[in-house]
Amino acid sequence: MALFLFKNFKYFKTFKKIVLPLLLLCFTPLWDGASPVFGEAPPSERMRQERHLDLLAPPDTSSPRATLKSFLDNMNSSYALIMKAHEQQLATQGFLWTLPEVRRLEEEGERYFARAVQCLDLRMVPKIHRTDMGYETAFFIKGVLDRVPLPPWEEIPGAPRWNGAGEGKAPKEDPLPLSWRIPGTELELHFVKEEHKQGGYLFSAHTVSQAEKLYRRAKPLPYQPGATPGFYDFYDLNPGRLLPPKWALALPSWSRKLIGEQTLWQWISLFFTLGLFFLLSLGLFRLFFRKGRQSHTILQGGLNLLLPLGTILASLGTAYIISNVINIAHAPLAWVLTALSGLRWVLGAWSVFLAGNLVAEIIVASPRIDPQGIDASLVRSFAKLFSILVALGIIINGGTRLGFSLLPMLTGLGVAGLAISLAARPTIENVIGGVILFADRSIRVGETCSFGDTVGTIMNIGLRTTRMRGLDRTVISIPNADLAQFKITNLSRRDRIRMKFCVNLRYETTPDQLRWVLAKLREMLTAHERVHREDMRVRLVGFGASSLDVEVQAFINTRVWGDFLAIQEDLYLRMMDIIEASGTGFAFPSQTTYLAKDPGLDADRSRKAEEAVAAWRQEQKLPFPEMSPEEKRALEKSIPYPPEGSSSSKK
Repeated sequence: MALFLFKNFKYFKTFKKIVLPLLLLCFTPLWDGASPVFGEAPPSERMRQERHLDLLAPPDTSSPRATLKSFLDNMNSSYALIMKAHEQQLATQGFLWTLPEVRRLEEEGERYFARAVQCLDLRMVPKIHRTDMGYETAFFIKGVLDRVPLPPWEEIPGAPRWNGAGEGKAPKEDPLPLSWRIPGTELELHFVKEEHKQGGYLFSAHTVSQAEKLYRRAKPLPYQPGATPGFYDFYDLNPGRLLPPKWALALPSWSRKLIGEQTLWQWISLFFTLGLFFLLSLGLFRLFFRKGRQSHTILQGGLNLLLPLGTILASLGTAYIISNVINIAHAPLAWVLTALSGLRWVLGAWSVFLAGNLVAEIIVASPRIDPQGIDASLVRSFAKLFSILVALGIIINGGTRLGFSLLPMLTGLGVAGLAISLAARPTIENVIGGVILFADRSIRVGETCSFGDTVGTIMNIGLRTTRMRGLDRTVISIPNADLAQFKITNLSRRDRIRMKFCVNLRYETTPDQLRWVLAKLREMLTAHERVHREDMRVRLVGFGASSLDVEVQAFINTRVWGDFLAIQEDLYLRMMDIIEASGTGFAFPSQTTYLAKDPGLDADRSRKAEEAVAAWRQEQKLPFPEMSPEEKRALEKSIPYPPEGSSSSKK
């Protein structure tokens, strides 16, 4: 790069006038201060102990007179020290570094200035703007006081006085007023009572909010004796906080042109710094987020967490450079700091959420927890819930610090609490349903379940919904409130799978053929090594419209549905062989028409049946509507079971 600039001299001039000061601007905090490398003189031994002791005490704000005197004395002392440090800095050689004596004067001047800021009521200013707003307001108020005549000190309310009383009466104390306005101005000091403190008089919050307008109106007026001329312009148009660094002298004259109450070099530096921040954030995104997507779960969580944390650090550095190095002021500073601070709070909430997920994954990685179990889902869900609550707290706190009063907004929601509760009812029900699922442990990730007409494998159990993959590979999301009310059948927790169906045989099958088929089916099921012997049955259960119905039930020793289908297929094929070997066949819905000559009824059998019924009637033994008790006792257990000839009838 040096060779390129040497060959192109015109580019070197541009680099010297624009780019080099910007680079020095960004890296000033690294070099600012004394360093023995460059051969600075050792710090002076002469110390003003009384001044340091004075700086340890807070400013006197016990009365309007004490507050006004404390403010003016501290501002004047700060001005004298900063101007002296600036003169010594200009008289020394060097470009980037500062002598220890100059640095000591600058720090002492900043401490006096901070004491002056303590005389302002900044409670209504958002916390992120209090430092910068306090500095600017102190300059504005001092600029007004430098241009208006002040009343004599004895006319300013000071310590309480004792008034003389009439004869025989004790004197009474004349209390100080709660507020006092400087004559001829709108600058007002009022008494502020703070917690755990005695309280004191400060420049009021209204005065702080109107300080810039008052300064603009008083700026054309001439300075009064004892003023600090040009102090605000010295602060506003130069880099650094109060004392500008020496490299500011290298800025070209055209860069000091005012545009919108900021110099041109400040605008250029502002956009240059914001551009660097954007490029750095983009680089962090590409480095951590994209690479994290290809990593292990825990490593991915760690890399994802580094993205918001790195961006937060980058925003802090950017805010420091813009506020303390470039010294942007007024509305641009408020906008930029508000945006960066809001971004940090959002990133902080995001970081908490990512950290909660990372901690959950680390806990789940323990050997004692099944990554697909209900405990893992419970840890992940409660980690997300806790992280969300903490993140909401961070957002609310951040909004409060930014000046957005979120707590009254949340309080106002109580007016519409009924409507909100009704709108949030489904979500609350789903969360409660998720807690019930976690407590009952009726399902777990990876298990196959059925409820209603839906069958699928559980993929994830969240606080609001449960996701499962259906048999057609689609992903189904079921609200936990609905799932908790369903009758859930956990298919994965079966110790064996039931096989139940009917074998339909032709009506031409003879009773002995049917007995042979029933016996052989029972033998085959009993002998099969994957069929559970208990709760096994093969029975003739009915006479269908076109078939003899034989019900077969058996339990297969497997939990895997694919294995069950293979075993069931083997059993079906063996049953087909048995039925074919019996000489019968499977029935199918049909109608058979028989064409034959009707022989009529058997006359002998009909006559015998009629004679038997006539004899019952004559003997008054007709078994209608019921048989007599004597007949029932005579017939009881007259038919043996099992039938004769069966293997189970042997004694």
